[in-house]
Amino acid sequence: MIKIISLILLILLPSFTYAGSPTITLSAIHQAIPRLEAYSLQCMQKTHIPGLAIAIVYGDQVVYLKALGVRKVGSNEPVNADTVFQLASLSKPLTSTVIANVVGMKKVSWDSQVNMLDPGFELSSPWVTRYLTIRDLLSHRSGLPDHAGDLLEDLGFGRDEILFRLRYLPLTDFRTQYAYTNFGFSEAAYSVAKSLNISFDQLVDQRLLKPLGMKTTFTRYQDFLNYPNRASLHFIVDGQAKPLYLRNADAQAPAGGFSSSMKDYVKWMVMMLNQGRYRDKQIVDANPLNETQSPVIVIHQMKDDILFYGLGWNVKFDHHGQKILSHSGAFYLGAGTNVVLVPSQKIGIAVFSNASPTGVPEAITATFLGLLNLNKNNTQQDWLKLFHDVFQKMSEQVTFLPQPKTKSTSLELSAYVGSYKNDYFGELKISQNQNTLWLTVGPKNRQFKLAHFNRDTFTLQTEGENSTGVTPVIFSIDSNGMAESVYIKAYDEGSYGLFKRM
Repeated sequence: MIKIISLILLILLPSFTYAGSPTITLSAIHQAIPRLEAYSLQCMQKTHIPGLAIAIVYGDQVVYLKALGVRKVGSNEPVNADTVFQLASLSKPLTSTVIANVVGMKKVSWDSQVNMLDPGFELSSPWVTRYLTIRDLLSHRSGLPDHAGDLLEDLGFGRDEILFRLRYLPLTDFRTQYAYTNFGFSEAAYSVAKSLNISFDQLVDQRLLKPLGMKTTFTRYQDFLNYPNRASLHFIVDGQAKPLYLRNADAQAPAGGFSSSMKDYVKWMVMMLNQGRYRDKQIVDANPLNETQSPVIVIHQMKDDILFYGLGWNVKFDHHGQKILSHSGAFYLGAGTNVVLVPSQKIGIAVFSNASPTGVPEAITATFLGLLNLNKNNTQQDWLKLFHDVFQKMSEQVTFLPQPKTKSTSLELSAYVGSYKNDYFGELKISQNQNTLWLTVGPKNRQFKLAHFNRDTFTLQTEGENSTGVTPVIFSIDSNGMAESVYIKAYDEGSYGLFKRM
């Protein structure tokens, strides 16, 4: 589900048709704020989100910073400007900013070859491995399958093991096809840090957090947990937000592991809208920073309406050529975030929420632009309904399995028991406990109960951030009446859903 969530704004971002490219004024922003705040409260009530943080930046000013609701249902502790939220994929623009700083210092270039910075990293094509660049990974044009590595993370594999196993995945056409990959993106940042002989966390601290005075922004999950004023994740069940899950994204920290307070985050927004300057100090050189915001690859095109990805940014142009930068972040287990910047107008808005994706952050930012006539033809659009309906559809946890005309019983369960393997996921074990089969996989021996469906087809309920609901588990039987392989549809990442008996 999160595979699509992270791209939702790209598909539904409003087509900005300016009426003579209006110039935004501070007065217009202040007039829009009361309506925006009222709308935000309505969104919370309709979707049951416990807490929100909203900020508007104009020029070098934080015009509006508002916290609404509570950090955790049942605690009554209010969200405030210092409350730290998990940012999910809003981490990506922060990471590309850090790398832009390094590029500006001439330590690397956007076209530095990754295998020169991190010689241990390989993909399935030796040629691609040799020529793969930082730019390729940050723009999701490496040829890796969509969200490569995410299922390994769900199963408990660590960062290094996941990055190593990416070499087993087949590649699509290099530099011609967009496919969103958290671990590919992360490898770009890890390779830069490795070339400087420091960790990624140290790199972010040195190049971004300390220069901007960001004291409540973290790249380590444990630091987030150690901070008392933090927003819990909430999963919305039957109209109620419940703090059911935790989400440790350390393995893909550059792509989705940041957490931050809005009070900190606005410092970065101000810097972004002022060509890398903050309080009269140049934090990041303007040229490499601007390059992060330039189109690299087409994501989606409908007639003349084109959506691009840059280096950690979704990029779109209105009909007068003004650039719109955006990114959404989402944890299916309980977080939704969004940021939109209009550099030529020096205006930006960000929204953090502590509930599974509902479309509220995107609806608030789109509504704000409408209030300023920045999407003039869409001011009457019900953004919450549009975004919420799409998120709801994408969150449906049902895998369609056509009911057979006649059902057959399975073989003796012992026929399926054994160890199976493929290079990408490693070993998978099928065991029997009385009249039930169990599947065990991953370094933490995650266990899944198999339910019989028909003959040699069983099902299991997927779990974790990338859960897709019930998925088929299909055994192939050899001439001796024993299972020789098993196929798991939900694990078919890069054609690696098939496991052969060892």
